[in-house]
Amino acid sequence: MEVDNNDTVELMEEHSQKLTIEELMELHCVSQQEIMEEIFQRRRRTVFDNVPDELSGGISSNLLESIYSIIHRKVQSLSEIQENFLKIRL
Repeated sequence: MEVDNNDTVELMEEHSQKLTIEELMELHCVSQQEIMEEIFQRRRRTVFDNVPDELSGGISSNLLESIYSIIHRKVQSLSEIQENFLKIRL
């Protein structure tokens, strides 16, 4: 088998492009995760700040915190699934 310089250059370019695409996908996933985290935190603050006084005695802040922790884990799981799916497609 004979390999010339053009083959080597072509292979290096393909490899370089693939790494660039992978890096972009990783940045995209990280950005989406940060956005989801910010949305989660805003919603959490909104709910905690807007719990009517008459309900605050019936619902403990620990219960609200637990509910939001579950939601947060689900959002993180969805982000991880999306990230893995994108890696598989590459």
